[in-house]
Amino acid sequence: ATYVPSKEEWDVHMRSHIPFRRWCPFCVKGRCKSGAHPKSKKSEEDKEREVAVISVDYLEPKSKEGKKEGIDSLRILGGIDRKMKWHLAMMVPQAGINGYAVEAMSGEIELSGYNRLILKSDQGPDILNLLKAVKGERKEDVEVQPEQSPVGERQSNGEVERANQTIEGQIRSMKMALECRYKMEIKQDHCA
Repeated sequence: ATYVPSKEEWDVHMRSHIPFRRWCPFCVKGRCKSGAHPKSKKSEEDKEREVAVISVDYLEPKSKEGKKEGIDSLRILGGIDRKMKWHLAMMVPQAGINGYAVEAMSGEIELSGYNRLILKSDQGPDILNLLKAVKGERKEDVEVQPEQSPVGERQSNGEVERANQTIEGQIRSMKMALECRYKMEIKQDHCA
């Protein structure tokens, strides 16, 4: 038997599409992935001893076909806290160092509550420079650690890439629900 949500449950879920619900057509279309890999099993004690790692990278705006859009848009800095599986996503004016991105990323670190952490990214100069600027702003013991993966091999930085896929799925789910509600297609260059 398929679960049917109450009207109130439906309305509350439509606000954010969090958490994922199998009964929501927008969650299913926007976020389902096939071929999931099994998770490793660590004890709570092992998890507690680990230094917190927050992996970050920029999301690339893509069309429905998965191709990079030709029009300019704000960049999205996405990431994941390895320990808590907490996702972060923020629109920033541009890649690299800028006041808003440094302040926003610093705020995310503050919200995490960690006294010691590693900021992990690929080897791109824009993201590394941003994370070094963030490190300079924070009182915590912050280490910036580039992922030792070949430049251009996005699949090598799997943890943050999977997190970014989750964030992109959330964006797609919310966009499809909004289009359905207003009965119109919202294009990337829509002026809001």
